[in-house]
Amino acid sequence: MATPAGVPLELLYHITDYLDPKDLTSLLFAFPEFANLLAYRRLSMTDRHQRTVLHLLADPEVGPDDPELRDMIVTHLIQYRAIPVNIRDIYGYTPLWIAADRGNEEMVKLLLETKDLEPDIPSLSGVLPLGQAASRENEAIVKRLLAHGGVNPIREHSPDGQQVVLAPLATAAMAGRAAMVKLMLEHVPREQLEPAAAMAFKYAANFKHKDVMEVIINNVGNVNFQIEKGQSVLLYTYSRFYRGIAKQLLTKDGIDAGCKDNIGRTLLSIAVDREDTEMVKLLLARRDVEVVFKGSNGWTNLALCASNVYHPNNQQAVDFAAEFATNPTPLEWAIASKQIAMVKFLFEATQTKDLAKSDLARLFIEGNQERLYNQDKDVIYVLIDVSDKTNHMGDLHGRAALDYADDAKRVKLAELLSEKGYQIDASRRRLSAVCSGR
Repeated sequence: MATPAGVPLELLYHITDYLDPKDLTSLLFAFPEFANLLAYRRLSMTDRHQRTVLHLLADPEVGPDDPELRDMIVTHLIQYRAIPVNIRDIYGYTPLWIAADRGNEEMVKLLLETKDLEPDIPSLSGVLPLGQAASRENEAIVKRLLAHGGVNPIREHSPDGQQVVLAPLATAAMAGRAAMVKLMLEHVPREQLEPAAAMAFKYAANFKHKDVMEVIINNVGNVNFQIEKGQSVLLYTYSRFYRGIAKQLLTKDGIDAGCKDNIGRTLLSIAVDREDTEMVKLLLARRDVEVVFKGSNGWTNLALCASNVYHPNNQQAVDFAAEFATNPTPLEWAIASKQIAMVKFLFEATQTKDLAKSDLARLFIEGNQERLYNQDKDVIYVLIDVSDKTNHMGDLHGRAALDYADDAKRVKLAELLSEKGYQIDASRRRLSAVCSGR
C-alpha cells in the first residue's frame, strides 16, 4: 500500500495541482499526514465558489463520518497554517461562519483557539457568525462565540469598518429567538444596553415576535429606553398595536406613562383616539399622566394625536386643524371624533382630575359649535344627559347648544333640556353674544 513517505514531494505537488478542494479533502481523509507535507500554496486552492479545503471541512456533512479524523486534519491545517483561517468564499463565508451555520461545534472550538482568527467577519449579506448561530438556535456555539473576546453581539460594522452588518442581537430578534436574545443581552456592556435593547426591540416588533419583546423588557433595567423619534418603548409598543406588551410595561417599576414623542403624542392621546376605554382608565388612574398637556405650539396632547393634522392629505384636514387651533382638550377631541362612548367616559373620568369644566362649555362657545351641532347632535345630547342639572355648568352647556341651532332646533333642544330639569329660556340672548360683549 502506498504511503506518504513513499511518494516524492515533487510528485505529490504535481498531483495536487490537478485536484480541486473536494478531491484534496478526500486525499486528506485517506492520508491525513499529507496535511503536514503539502505547501501553503497547494491547500489554499479554491473551487468555483472560492472555497478551500477548510471551508469544506467546516461542514460536517462533507467527508466520512469520523469526527476524530476530521478534527485531526483540521488541527494540522490550522497548526501549520496551510490555509488562512479568515479566508472568505464567494459569499463572504469564512470557515468559522460555515461551522457556526452547520452546527459544527468542535470546529468552532478549534478555530476560536487560533491566534490570528477574526471571529466577526460577516458574510456579504451582512450576517456575522454569532448571528447565524443564534438564528439556528445553537446555544452551545453561541456561548462559545460569546466567550471569545473578539465577538461583539451588537457589532454593526465589519472589523475593518468597510461593511455595514446586522448586529447578532438584531439577527436573533428578527428570527424570533428569544432565548438567544436573552443570552446576548447578558453579554452587552451596561453602558450600551439601552441602545442595544432598543435595536433588538424594534426588530422584534417589526417581525411580530412578542416573546422576544417580553424577554427584552424583562431583562433591561430602565424600561423607559427610547426606540425612535423620541418614542419610549411604552409609546412605541402601544402605537404599533402591541396592547398586551404595553399593559405589561405599565406594571413595571419606574415606567413613565406620561411621556410624549417628538410630535407631542402621548399614550393617552393614542388610547382615546382608538376608543380604548380600558387603557384610558389605566392611564387616568396614574399620577404620571397629564390629561391635558399643551405643547410648545399650544396644542394639547390629544389634539396632536392620531388624526391627519400632522400629515394633511386634503383641504378637509387643513380646515380641521384650523378649527382646533384654540387648544382642544381630550374631551373636545373625542367629541369632534364622534366617539360617544369615549365622551361619556372622559366626562366622568375628568371630574376626578379636577379639570376646568369650562372647557366643555367652551367647545360650544368658541369657533366649532355650528359644525359640531349640525353633525354631532347625538354627542350634544350625551353631554346634556351626563351633566349635573344642579350644576350651573349644565345650564351653560344647554345655552351654548341653543346658540347655534335654528329656530326649530332651538325649540326641540329647549324641550329636551326641560325634560332633563334645566330651566332654559330659548328666547334668551345667545350665550356667545354675551361672552363676546355683543
